Amino acid sequence: MEQREAVTTALEHLKKGDVILSPTDTIYGLSCDATNESAVEKIKQMKGREEHQGFIVLLSNDRMLNQCYKEIPGVVWDLVDLADSPLTVVLDEGRFVASNVLNLDGSLGFRMLKKGPAYELVQKFGKPIVSTSPNLSGQPTPMEFNLIDEEIRNKADFVFPYSDKMEMSGKPSKIIRMSPNGEVKILRK
Repeated sequence: MEQREAVTTALEHLKKGDVILSPTDTIYGLSCDATNESAVEKIKQMKGREEHQGFIVLLSNDRMLNQCYKEIPGVVWDLVDLADSPLTVVLDEGRFVASNVLNLDGSLGFRMLKKGPAYELVQKFGKPIVSTSPNLSGQPTPMEFNLIDEEIRNKADFVFPYSDKMEMSGKPSKIIRMSPNGEVKILRK
C-alpha cells in the first residue's frame, strides 16, 4: 500500500471513530478523532491509561489552533513557526475537543505538523487528532515501529504501513507549558 492510499484508508477509519496506529513527526502513535469521546475512550482502554490523564492533539494549520483554545499568547505563533524540531505546547482552556482529551485542569497540549503523512492526514480530516505513544501505560515508549507491542498493533483498527522513508525524529517531542501571561515551564527537554 503506497502512502497516498494509506492516508485515504486511515482517514476513513478516523471518520468511523476508529483508532489508528500511524507515523507522526516523532514516532508512531495511536490516534483517533480528538472530538469523538468514544474513540478517545478506546485508546484509554487499549493503553490501560488512567481516567484523569489527558492527551495531546496534532494540528495542521492555524485555523485548528485558533479553534482549540480560547486564548493563545502571541509568542506561541512564533514558537510554532520557528521550531526546528517537534515541539508540544500546553495551553490553558482547551476547547472543541472531547472532554476526555483535556487534562484535569482543562489545559490541552498540541503539536503543529508541517509535513509528512500525519500532516496530510490531519489536513484532509480537517480537525485535530489525538496522538499518544503506542504502549501500555507504564511501559517504555517504543521509539521504533518494530518495538511496538503486538497487543497494541492488534488492537488498532488500522496500522499505517511502515516505510523507512518516513521522516520521523525517532524521539519524543520537547514539551513546554505556557500560561496566559507568557510564563514558560519546560515539561520535557
